[in-house]
Amino acid sequence: MEVFPSPLESARFIAGNSKDVSVDEEGARRVAESLFDKASAAEFGLAGWKSLHELNPRAASEEAVDWVFLVDTLNFSFWSEQEEQKYMVKYKGKTYSGYWSLCAAVNRALDDGIPVTSASYFATMTLDQVRHVFRSDTEVPIPLIEERHQVLNESGTVLLEKFGGSFLTCVKMSEKSAQKLLRLVLENFPSYRDEAVFE
Repeated sequence: MEVFPSPLESARFIAGNSKDVSVDEEGARRVAESLFDKASAAEFGLAGWKSLHELNPRAASEEAVDWVFLVDTLNFSFWSEQEEQKYMVKYKGKTYSGYWSLCAAVNRALDDGIPVTSASYFATMTLDQVRHVFRSDTEVPIPLIEERHQVLNESGTVLLEKFGGSFLTCVKMSEKSAQKLLRLVLENFPSYRDEAVFE
């Protein structure tokens, strides 16, 4: 099985070898201290996350975990060539762009009875089904639709074959360790491997 460096190892390597990128160690320390101080605050707990945005799931359930996995899996490249022309989704009377347009499209599909967060569904979605679920309310379609289709099929198949069809199984297998969960995700879901060759 392929071994992946941890984010810390990767960052250390890049910071130590890159000519064009540097890390402000004092700035990184200040951010780490600030985050550490806030980590136990209510806003970083489940209740805070649920109230962070109206599109986030409200229940702490297997369905919510699968929702988060789906939107995280598809959360890439929402850049628009022109600010006034971008992918947008209208949901419950409000129009969303960027990441939130993705969340709105998922919630719209669920409201329409499309089980888009179910691995057995998204593992076999056709490109036309993906286009329908993530349809835009503007003339600008969601970027990289073919890549999103591939990632959906691939991730759904992995969930079905290795994790009983639910990302909650991965969470449980991690035994409350973020590092174990990261390793499980990297080892099993190729789309999460944000890789590049250094020189």
